[in-house]
Amino acid sequence: MALQLQIEQGGILEHDAAESKKQGAAVWYKDEGGQHKCILLKLSLNDSTGKKVKKDVKVKCALRYADTGKIVENQSILRVWTEDGRKRGLALKGGLLTVKARVEDVSKNHQGQSFRIEVAPDVDESPADCDVAPSLTMAVSVRSKRNKRRKAQSAARDEPSP
Repeated sequence: MALQLQIEQGGILEHDAAESKKQGAAVWYKDEGGQHKCILLKLSLNDSTGKKVKKDVKVKCALRYADTGKIVENQSILRVWTEDGRKRGLALKGGLLTVKARVEDVSKNHQGQSFRIEVAPDVDESPADCDVAPSLTMAVSVRSKRNKRRKAQSAARDEPSP
């Protein structure tokens, strides 16, 4: 493979750093902050030396399980769009593209497995891009929201005793 898709920081997301250390994957609360909360994928195209390449490439995103790499059967739980709201026809222009992604289901419904988003060239659309290697985000454990009872207990522990 001559070219490589690169995802800045493995995907940029607000996550719980303390929980992430215990979990071994970034713990992301999808319902804290509303429907617009997403994982930001800043994509670039690089050659084998790491130098950015200005080339237009059509791409597609797929949701995979982090541990096994298997593709998630129900891909409709992955919602992907661009900054201007486009949901179809994702393409790097001049070797760059920013995509927003949102996983609409929690890891608990998938035997507690973490997810990774794969960004790959859309060879169905343009077979000439088959020399571009795909890229994966960091592992993300998706949760709905924090347990309020646990949050209240930890706040009570942090308060000094009289």
